[in-house]
Amino acid sequence: MRISPGPLALIALFATQAGAQASTVAAYDDRLRSAMASANAFQGPMEGSWALNSGTRELFLLQLADRNGVVEGAWRDPSRPGALEGSGFIEQVERTAGGLTFQISKQSIVLKVDAEGRLAGELTKAGGTEAVTLRRRAP
Repeated sequence: MRISPGPLALIALFATQAGAQASTVAAYDDRLRSAMASANAFQGPMEGSWALNSGTRELFLLQLADRNGVVEGAWRDPSRPGALEGSGFIEQVERTAGGLTFQISKQSIVLKVDAEGRLAGELTKAGGTEAVTLRRRAP
């Protein structure tokens, strides 16, 4: 003769299993949050996607890495999609007092923090200079 567990025994068994799963999920979530916090601790304020604009026109799209104060990255010219010379690595990024200086494809970009807290400045190339701003792009 087989004895089946009563309803209270089944509820207790399921509650024990659910509790074990909940603690496993919570531990996993805690480890994930800790790993993200650790990774973010190495990222500086320039980390991420940026757009260099002249008025409403995007001149360059930048992907920057800012690790321990060293900024480096890549650029893409949205007006030349697919062109071999339409993207590349940023040759040099230098932090200056209150700003940044970039060297991209024979062009110099000098940016300072303006009165509104934006990075603004000038792009200098063979044909002259033009006023630019650097803005963070939406992820």
